[in-house]
Amino acid sequence: MRRSANPTSQTPVGPLVQLPRRERRELYRFSSRLEHTAGKLVISKGKLADSFFLIESGEVAVIGRAGPIANLGADDFFGEIALLKQRPRTASIVTSTDVRLRVLTQIEFAHAMRLFPTFARVVRSAANRRLSLAPAAIAGRPC
Repeated sequence: MRRSANPTSQTPVGPLVQLPRRERRELYRFSSRLEHTAGKLVISKGKLADSFFLIESGEVAVIGRAGPIANLGADDFFGEIALLKQRPRTASIVTSTDVRLRVLTQIEFAHAMRLFPTFARVVRSAANRRLSLAPAAIAGRPC
């Protein structure tokens, strides 16, 4: 889900804006860049997880068992639930627009979670919130 830091702002702001500049810079430094055009399947529900994704620009749709769950944009992320909970992907991700992503492997993600306390707090909080907001849409057996 996208939030705005300023309630009167029309520009949605993702949770990564909460990170200290140093943490954000380091995350981008040891991640790799990935670009996709609109309509591309990035991850599939039910598949084993090996990566975490930061959205630099563009938008993606989160698709659960019953259909669309949310749209995520710049300064947001996805892929954390499967890595944190050590389970298959809980939803599919499809690009809504052209996107530029930063990708952390499972090992890099675990390293970042240990190294960067604010990042770890933001990611865990988002994972818990996402699981509680859409349990029927994403929980249960993989497709």
